[in-house]
Amino acid sequence: MKRAGILIAGTAVVAALGGGYWLGRQSAPMPVASAPVAADAHAGHGAAPAPAQPQHDAAAHAAAQIQQERQILYYQHPDGKAEYSPVPKKDEKGRDYTPVFADLEPVAPPPQQAAKPQGQAKILYYRHPMGLPDTSPVPKQDCMGMDYVPVYEGEDQGGNTLKVSIDKVQKLGVKTEAAVLRTLTRRIRAVGTVPEDQRQLHVVAPKFEGYIERLNVNQTGQPVKRGQSLMEIYSPDLVLAQQEYTVALQGARALENASPEARESARSLAEGALSRLKNWDIPASQIDRLRNGGLPTRTMSLASPVSGVVLEKRAIQGMRFMPGEMFYQIADLSNVWVVAEVFEQDLAQVDVGQKADVTFNALPGMTFTGKVTFVYPTVTPETRTAKV
Repeated sequence: MKRAGILIAGTAVVAALGGGYWLGRQSAPMPVASAPVAADAHAGHGAAPAPAQPQHDAAAHAAAQIQQERQILYYQHPDGKAEYSPVPKKDEKGRDYTPVFADLEPVAPPPQQAAKPQGQAKILYYRHPMGLPDTSPVPKQDCMGMDYVPVYEGEDQGGNTLKVSIDKVQKLGVKTEAAVLRTLTRRIRAVGTVPEDQRQLHVVAPKFEGYIERLNVNQTGQPVKRGQSLMEIYSPDLVLAQQEYTVALQGARALENASPEARESARSLAEGALSRLKNWDIPASQIDRLRNGGLPTRTMSLASPVSGVVLEKRAIQGMRFMPGEMFYQIADLSNVWVVAEVFEQDLAQVDVGQKADVTFNALPGMTFTGKVTFVYPTVTPETRTAKV
């Protein structure tokens, strides 16, 4: 009985193997799921051998290394649909998107992730975000990581048309204005100083030697008027010149009935003495007084040549002075200069004769109008500005 059972079991095994072989020949091969086999350490049985690693794992690892070395442009839906992604992702079934490499011709350029215009217009190409002459058939980024801008079919491609998105207009602060015919002007702002007009500076200096007897203007900043007495001076040379002039006049009058030679000699002496007084800038009133019979004076008043303000004073009462020594520096401040420091990049816009408006912090609300009269030909190296 035991032997018959063994024969029946062996026959069943042979039948199962034969049926499986026949089914394998008649139908397509079925996928077989591989699973690790656990080793059984029961008594009477040997340990089951561990399964070997399949060869396709090594091939997949090599393919992954090749993919890493190639540049991936984007990822496409595994079914070939027009769905793309700039980064790896999975579809609704959990399958990985297929990478599209740079060395392969893409099936279709993926669309820009930004919103398309109305009507889902066709994208022709992608242009550089900064307007450079660089285009691409597929999405890409420039060296700064900015996305290329899509150009849609039907857009105006004229060279005189520039289109900017609403978002960029708001960020850039673009302002618009109705087109009108007018002269374009540019306002140049600069800081400056207010020096005196160099053409209105005057120096008071004697042309003879002497002493200061009394100072009538004795401080800097004091306003003076033309003809105002500045000081009283004493000069031995001036007294002698007055005496020579009066004597020459008296001699010329006494020789009115003399020979022509004598009259001419006396007249020459009088004119020489008069020229000496005029060359020393003796006032005409003083000369007229001497001509009318007046006597020479010991001191003489030195008057201001102009109306203005004393900018500098060197005269001291009682001091001795020499010819050419400066007593005062007087400036006429009825007209002054404004020297502006204009940056060199703005100098091309400045020209002689242009109008200039001047304001002062000390005089709020007041504006003075002037005119550009001179542009200095040099630039200050430290500030890179020129005086205007």
